[in-house]
Amino acid sequence: MSVLRGRHLLRARWALLTLLIALFVVNDLTIAVAQFIAPHAAMVDFRVYFSAAQALAHGKSPYITPPLCCFNARAMSGYTYPPLFAFVLIPLTRLSADSAGRVWLVVNYASLIGVLLIGVRTAHPRLSVETIAWLILLMLASPQIGAAMYGIQVDPFVLLLEAVFAWSIVTGRAPVIGGLALALAACLRSEEHTSELQSHHD
Repeated sequence: MSVLRGRHLLRARWALLTLLIALFVVNDLTIAVAQFIAPHAAMVDFRVYFSAAQALAHGKSPYITPPLCCFNARAMSGYTYPPLFAFVLIPLTRLSADSAGRVWLVVNYASLIGVLLIGVRTAHPRLSVETIAWLILLMLASPQIGAAMYGIQVDPFVLLLEAVFAWSIVTGRAPVIGGLALALAACLRSEEHTSELQSHHD
């Protein structure tokens, strides 16, 4: 009797899981298609990154000129990250903001798939099919991932680099690649006050 009940519970759990994944896949695909059609890249976070890349492409600083003294919130209203990500985006400055945003969206989606694959292949003991399905649901339903995709942010790519570092540590393989991935992740997304950097630049 308990075995039969366990089977019914397993089937019910799988039915619920399948239904939730299907609902979120439809929802996320609808949002993704709409975003590819009209990224509105000039109205979301990507605008800041793209503007910084355009400034570098024209030989200008990506940072807002800081006040002569004291802290001013205006100094933190624009691009406030290390310049590496702006340099990465320079090749995309030949495109419109929306076209560049579409390219980075592809990078972000590929990064999320890469994170999932690395996690599944690295986990010990091996994850069950059901656990992998729950992980997929978690990624599909994550508001943080949704916000990062909506803003066409760098976070999914940074997450991929961190996953590569974690894979290197767990498996004990390719330590140089793992270290480089972590260093690159830190250089791409380490938010910091840039007034001192800008003052030296000036």
